[in-house]
Amino acid sequence: MSRPSPLFDLLLITPDREPAPILELARRALCAAGARPGRVALQLRSKQLPAPERAQLGGALRALCAEHGAPFLVNADLELARALAADGVQLPENGPAIARARASLPAGLIGVSRHDAAGVRTAAGASFVLLGPVFAVPGKGPALGLPGFAALAAHSSVPVVALGGIDARNARAVLTAGARALAVMREVFDAAQPARAVDALLAAYEPAS
Repeated sequence: MSRPSPLFDLLLITPDREPAPILELARRALCAAGARPGRVALQLRSKQLPAPERAQLGGALRALCAEHGAPFLVNADLELARALAADGVQLPENGPAIARARASLPAGLIGVSRHDAAGVRTAAGASFVLLGPVFAVPGKGPALGLPGFAALAAHSSVPVVALGGIDARNARAVLTAGARALAVMREVFDAAQPARAVDALLAAYEPAS
């Protein structure tokens, strides 16, 4: 397994829903015009699915990502990540240690979720830090806001991927504040046209007209 490089521009995180709709929405999202190989990554989250169904969905998503040249990550579960030959793993703040994940997936992307300055300081050794929420998201705690996010991103020793309330309207501002990449769930998986939502987010990387 080779390490995906450079880091993706957009990370799509699967919500807690039935597998069939997730798979179809992911397929449509990865068919976006701007989703060239490597630009869009997909993370299997879907934490509420029973383990067998989650593994089955993961296998289908892994195959879909391979077809489209999209890095595929698994949330928290190192054994499942290895079993699916995932390109990486996303570690919750209270999840497995970075060193353990690196030993398990030596050539993989290792992402870590963090929410404050103390957490960002412990991200050394990871491939990237998933930092948020940037904007208010129900049930996700206080929002960092753009100034708070920018301050934390400026002191991160690893690339920062922004998460939380990001959409096509604010994506460019988040990148300007120091994000190396963007992560979304509802903005794409709740969209009537996922491919169009992906293209709108990736347009934030283009020079302002």
